Amino acid sequence: MPTNKTVVDVVEQWSGQRPEKMSQGLEDWWNQTAPGSSHSALVFNPDGIEDLLKRLQKAFPAAPPLVSGDFGAAGAVKSIQDLVDALQPAMVGAASVWMDVPQKQSSRKSGAQRAVPGEKL
Repeated sequence: MPTNKTVVDVVEQWSGQRPEKMSQGLEDWWNQTAPGSSHSALVFNPDGIEDLLKRLQKAFPAAPPLVSGDFGAAGAVKSIQDLVDALQPAMVGAASVWMDVPQKQSSRKSGAQRAVPGEKL
């Protein structure tokens, strides 16, 4: 599962500099790091996006696939944090897993016991 650090590592390789904030906008970061860099002649859309997608696929082959439209005006991936969130696997069935956790037996006559925060089940 991609972590903040591993995604920032990819962004650093992509842009040539390590961003300081997870809220950093990807397009703004691309443009800020462009002067004097190897990507100074490349525009964010489509060149920078395509390069980032290739790097992400290589680094995280099991992550949900992203497409260039995810980074465009109507896309949901604007910042580095958005990118981390988009690369997380979907939590399908998480509720049913929680419901299947065995409950601690109660010594009370009423039967089932409610879980108490911090208490081991």
